[in-house]
Amino acid sequence: MINASERFKGEAFCRGVISRLGFAFLAGALIIQLISGVLVFILGLFFPTETLSGNMELAVSSVAVYLCGLPIAVLIAKGIPHVHPIRNSIRPARYAKAFLLCYAIVFFSNLLGNMLTGIVSFLRQSPVNNGVLDLMENTSFPLQLLCAVFIAPVMEELVFRKLIVDRTLMLGDKTAIFISGLTFGLFHGNLNQFVYAFTLGMFLAYLYIRTGNIRISISLHMLINFISSVVGFLMIDCLDIDKLISASESTDPTELIMFTLDNLPVMIVISLYTMALMVVVAVGAVLLVLSRKKFRLLKGEIVIPGDSFARTVFLNPGMLSFAVFFLVMIIMQLFE
Repeated sequence: MINASERFKGEAFCRGVISRLGFAFLAGALIIQLISGVLVFILGLFFPTETLSGNMELAVSSVAVYLCGLPIAVLIAKGIPHVHPIRNSIRPARYAKAFLLCYAIVFFSNLLGNMLTGIVSFLRQSPVNNGVLDLMENTSFPLQLLCAVFIAPVMEELVFRKLIVDRTLMLGDKTAIFISGLTFGLFHGNLNQFVYAFTLGMFLAYLYIRTGNIRISISLHMLINFISSVVGFLMIDCLDIDKLISASESTDPTELIMFTLDNLPVMIVISLYTMALMVVVAVGAVLLVLSRKKFRLLKGEIVIPGDSFARTVFLNPGMLSFAVFFLVMIIMQLFE
């Protein structure tokens, strides 16, 4: 039986760990804003009459996030006591299953995120600005590939999975997974990405805990980004979207027929690709339903009682400040 004094000490330690993580990522976010502003200002001195190109904007963002902001967060959080998950091998069949589950989770989470964004767009009577989508549409394929498929997955998994999970695993699987997903989702700073980043972050955290191998999470993150972002934008670039929209909205059906015939090879490839993804989603959804009872969440060395979980995880200075900062950013994004 744990007495009140021991319980208080345990909760105080948990709050301290989570608060330090919150302050670490808040500091990283502030550094990102500062560095981004400085770089944009410097570039403005050299190119005063030009707006930043998509490539330059993505380069500025990547430098600010991956070379400045996240390293600062790591430095602040590095001193927190940590434990590593037990290393377990994963067979190719289980890896394939993990990919199917992962993609299905991202797909349905993205649908939910789009629904929420659509509701906000309806209420404000104008579409919500999707800065990430606009940025990717105006970025060259090589830079998209470098940032979205290589730099982002490696850095984000090392920070939001390995760093966070290693330092919260002593508090139990549930706490480690939830904090990893929440910080990852909020750190994106917009509603369009929050929902699927939150659920993807939790799944990859669970996978890291079960395998103890961060390379598994990194490779899955790479696959998801490649399929969801790079390939999709690459196919869209092969079509004249404005002409497609115009032909679709035209009262003359021959316009759409002619557009389809003129772009038949590309349309066939896109159709086959979409059908393949729908099969992946369907299989992943079935596996998710069948596997839901197999997800095991173990208690940690320090147990956070259910009646104080929300208070311990959220109502500490660091995580509360971090959450408020990014919630304000998300609200600003919705109404800009």
